[in-house]
Amino acid sequence: AGWTPLGLLCRHLKAHSPEVSQSSPPLSPLAEESLQDWEKLGTACPDDVMRPPTHFADVELEVQDEALGRPVRVWCHRVVLAAASPMWRARLQGEQAPRLELDALHCRSSVVLMEALRFIYRGRFAGGLGDDWALLWQLLCFCVHCGLPEALRGAAADALLRGLTRPEAGSVTPILLRGARAVRLTEAQRRHVLYRFLRLPDACASAGSE
Repeated sequence: AGWTPLGLLCRHLKAHSPEVSQSSPPLSPLAEESLQDWEKLGTACPDDVMRPPTHFADVELEVQDEALGRPVRVWCHRVVLAAASPMWRARLQGEQAPRLELDALHCRSSVVLMEALRFIYRGRFAGGLGDDWALLWQLLCFCVHCGLPEALRGAAADALLRGLTRPEAGSVTPILLRGARAVRLTEAQRRHVLYRFLRLPDACASAGSE
């Protein structure tokens, strides 16, 4: 007696998947594997935006930075970008100009772009976005859209999920729940997100018409 429909659903989910109530979310399959330290390749990684090109850099990535209100360009290496993304490989094969413009729908932050590039060049997730859920979500969507390395997508997902235990994460939880399959969260991760969503005090209002 006294159980609400959402409360019953939350109770059922916890009973059949007790791991959802743990403070630490399930990690992506590649998250705990050690990645190769590409030390020599890492030395060619662009240090910052709008800097002169590093040795042998032959293509610019351009992103329309929403926060800065202007385009930002980063010099990179065509062969590295082609190896990191099948989408970039296809575009670079047909591009004559040494510039690759990113779709603003999926990446609109030079900070997000640099986070992805550091992983591509160095093979390690830098964690430079901290707990900024908007930027982490953008990175996650960017990875899926461009087909960036699976280990980077998993690291971005893990960083985003770790923040769901905080009270102020309520605004991002419904967004992540709706897009969980699109960004390829595992089944255990989707259950964790659902559980966190059901624990929100305004879960019904957050769900809207869905």
